[in-house]
Amino acid sequence: EPLEPGRTYRATVRLNGIAQAFPAGHRLRLSLSTSYWPLAWPPPEPVMLAVKARASTLTLPVRPVRTPDEGIAFGEPEAVRPLATEQRVPPEQSW
Repeated sequence: EPLEPGRTYRATVRLNGIAQAFPAGHRLRLSLSTSYWPLAWPPPEPVMLAVKARASTLTLPVRPVRTPDEGIAFGEPEAVRPLATEQRVPPEQSW
């Protein structure tokens, strides 16, 4: 549904779990966009987005450290042999 210019809206955006650990003191950067190009078509006309930073929050899940975490060992990653390739035209650098 179209949004009304000048009106304040509250939005909750759920992010996919990424299993990332951030050391203490590190920073995160949150980037907001008016389109999801190139995965989705851009808006049909220019868009202006205003964010009220003081009224905004970023809530991240926190998983407590457990004793077994330090002892988890992973084996060598599995890999497959690369597929055979055939070069039909030699590469050309034109820039």
